[in-house]
Amino acid sequence: MKKITVVIPNFNGMQYVERCLDSLERQTFSDFDVIFVDNGSVDGSRELTEEKYPWVKVIALAENTGFCKAVNLGIEATQTPYVVLLNNDTEAEPDFLKELYLGIERKKNAFSGAARMLQFHDRGKMDDAGNYYNCLGWAFALGKGKPEENYLKERKIFASCGGAAIYRTELVKKLGGFDEEHFAYLEDIDLGYRAQIAGYKNWYLPKAGVYHVGSGTSGSRYNQFKIRYSSRNNIYMLYKNMPLLQILLNLPFLILVLTLVGFGLVMLASASSAVALYRRGDAWAYLRPQLLYAALGLCGMWLASRVDYHIFHKLAWPLLGLSLILLAAVLFMPEYNGCKRWLVIPGFGTLQPSEIAKFAVVLVFSHIIALNHDRMKDFSVGVLPFALVLGVVAALMLLEPHLSGTVLILGIGAVLMFVGGTGLRWFLLAGAGGVGAIGAAVAVMPDLVPYAADRLRSWLDPFADPLGDGHQTIQSLYAIGSGGATGLGLGESRQKHLFVPEPQNDFIFSIVCEELGFVGACAVVGLFVLLLCRGITIAAHAPDRFGALLVVGFVVQVALQAVLNVAVVTNTIPNTGISLPFFSSGGTSLMMLLGEMGVVLGVSRGEA
Repeated sequence: MKKITVVIPNFNGMQYVERCLDSLERQTFSDFDVIFVDNGSVDGSRELTEEKYPWVKVIALAENTGFCKAVNLGIEATQTPYVVLLNNDTEAEPDFLKELYLGIERKKNAFSGAARMLQFHDRGKMDDAGNYYNCLGWAFALGKGKPEENYLKERKIFASCGGAAIYRTELVKKLGGFDEEHFAYLEDIDLGYRAQIAGYKNWYLPKAGVYHVGSGTSGSRYNQFKIRYSSRNNIYMLYKNMPLLQILLNLPFLILVLTLVGFGLVMLASASSAVALYRRGDAWAYLRPQLLYAALGLCGMWLASRVDYHIFHKLAWPLLGLSLILLAAVLFMPEYNGCKRWLVIPGFGTLQPSEIAKFAVVLVFSHIIALNHDRMKDFSVGVLPFALVLGVVAALMLLEPHLSGTVLILGIGAVLMFVGGTGLRWFLLAGAGGVGAIGAAVAVMPDLVPYAADRLRSWLDPFADPLGDGHQTIQSLYAIGSGGATGLGLGESRQKHLFVPEPQNDFIFSIVCEELGFVGACAVVGLFVLLLCRGITIAAHAPDRFGALLVVGFVVQVALQAVLNVAVVTNTIPNTGISLPFFSSGGTSLMMLLGEMGVVLGVSRGEA
């Protein structure tokens, strides 16, 4: 018995079929049959095949039943252990079948193996290196339009492109074949999705090469037929396969970000109106610039999502250097509320260097880990460079002083080191080093001691100094308690009327609780949880380690910052002066956050 059956669906492919079948005649692997399934062609392509290629078995259908029906009929007629699906508008390299066969034979739990699909008219560019769906739930072909040399390594993929892939025949039949409700488009991702649910894997096998014209049946890559079926099938595929919990976790990342931004702007408008009117004579003094920063940030997010994220390999160290310069420069700025955290830029406003430092630390850590992932267990690679970076950044931020920012930076760094593979034993050493560093900081910066001690005392007993250090915490707790289950109503807060000192910034969550109650507070927390979960899902499906680390770093930053803010507002931890992402007033923070979310979107697009 032969090893492989090649199934070729055809509909009016007269200009392609000879090239496709001729390439199969040149294969170095000869243990195969070919089934040509014609979908009611009227251009003579079926007759040509029957006349010129008598060794090909032809299944002639009376009408166009769609890709799925055609290949299912071909698979039903297959008696070999493996079936290869091949589009009629392709030209296979001589070792195409050989490498597909050898590749899937090596993978005992493999359901399918995708070939290296190259563009027919630009043979140095990729057409497909495996199929995925992105954060919006829309399917995409990995590598499309990118240089071939970036896609020469085997890897697990979400699904194989049915235009040039090998499948285990028994497993395809076991899973029910291709869903004919698709008719065409995304049926291959749907089958690969179902295979993964059943416990099987899909692989990219780059040694098997094929050149693909593209859209040989529909006539163009963009047309009404394709758009209609692709749009419908995107929704159909995802939501028929996902359990309810996964649907909730896979809410589109972009929608979550936009919801947080919109929600944050609404709450800022409400929370800041009274204090803005009192301080600046304009109820919208905090909202108006925030709207501008949000618009700029959204533009930045879009640009970042369109950029190949690998450029940050080159930008990581320069951005870290810039952030260190700015962190040093801010120490020469005037104090505000006892801190030096902002650079005053004439004509622009203020810039908070610590926000740039967070971004830079994620880039540098991801860069180092991606280049040295196989040596992360070594102290010289897995600990030392990270400790040096964190030490310098933390020291400069403590001089501001900015305890919350320091804790956040250290937390982000620790997560990335853990995910990156740093040996667990080194965390104990790092912890001891951290204690030593804190001791040194206390010795060098004695002013830090009373600052921290006052915060600790007010946390333990805020009512001991209700008009001093404990005032902000007390008023925050009053606001939270006043909200009850459903709140006083949007805009109806009483505590924002100069009782809570910073309702537009660090303590905006207390106003959310007062106006929207426990329900509103849970909604805010839920949005951050979903953002984290969706981000981790994107990281798990990222094209490479660098992309995965970037996503982990940025979503963990948002989640950890939100946790710290809520903990401060509820007096769970001492007041550290940390803002709530997307909600608190602050142009630098909002723009940097949206830029980071743009990078996450870029990773989800598979820009490898």
